[in-house]
Amino acid sequence: MGRKIVSKLIMLLVLFSSNCFAYDVLININGRIIENTCTISPLDQNKLVSFGTVDKKEFGSVGTKIKKTPITIKFENCSESIQAVKLNLKGDADKTDVNTLNINGDEDMGFSIAFFTPNDEQIKLNGSSEVINFDSSDSQSITFSASLKKTETDVAEGAFSATATFEVEYL
Repeated sequence: MGRKIVSKLIMLLVLFSSNCFAYDVLININGRIIENTCTISPLDQNKLVSFGTVDKKEFGSVGTKIKKTPITIKFENCSESIQAVKLNLKGDADKTDVNTLNINGDEDMGFSIAFFTPNDEQIKLNGSSEVINFDSSDSQSITFSASLKKTETDVAEGAFSATATFEVEYL
């Protein structure tokens, strides 16, 4: 009688047990190991660009760029494996020209700030610059520029400010 009970229990367990499934999991992993990249000179980690006082008559027509101001970033302790960089420009876009940096938040001043590579190619806001080649030395400098760009017919008077962030992509 004990065998009958055990066999019935086994039959019940088989009927009420859930099916077990096994799945294969494939995980693809990739990456790249490089030597130390570069460090940015402490003097260049926070830049202040001053356009000074500007007469609004200097602007001319919409699209005019004035007050081209150089900005230099010095890279130090660069690895020989670093052959080039791209500068990725981040910031709030102007509502009229989305490739330029907005002035004073939401305030409409009638102009924005455009950035240019050493080869005078415009760096699109929230985009990347062209490739900027490095030589084999452990210290490099990149000088790019910023200009005020008229985006509307009327330019407002008053103080202005803006903030942008450059991220360095090592190639």
